[in-house]
Amino acid sequence: MSLEQMQRYLQEYYERPIALRQQGTTSVKCPYCEEMHEYDVKDTGHVVSVCEDRGMGIVIGDRHFVPGYGLTIIEYIVENGVNVLILDDD
Repeated sequence: MSLEQMQRYLQEYYERPIALRQQGTTSVKCPYCEEMHEYDVKDTGHVVSVCEDRGMGIVIGDRHFVPGYGLTIIEYIVENGVNVLILDDD
C-alpha cells in the first residue's frame, strides 16, 4: 500500500485529518494544502496545523475540516520495503 493510500484509509477509519511521517524526520505532507510542513520530531498525535486558514478545507466522511482543527501525525518505518505504521497502544 502506498503512503497516499494508507493516509486516505486512515483518514476514513479515524474520521479526522491524518499526516504520515517517516520516523526520525520532521516533514509531513499537509492534508489541507498538500504542501510539506515541518514539525518537531517529538510531535506526534494531534497537533496544530501550521497552515494559514485560507478558506481551504477537506471532507472526510460527512464532516468538513479546516486547518484550525489541526491534524494527527502518525509515524511509520520502512521494513523490507514495506511501510509499517507505528501506533500507540492506547
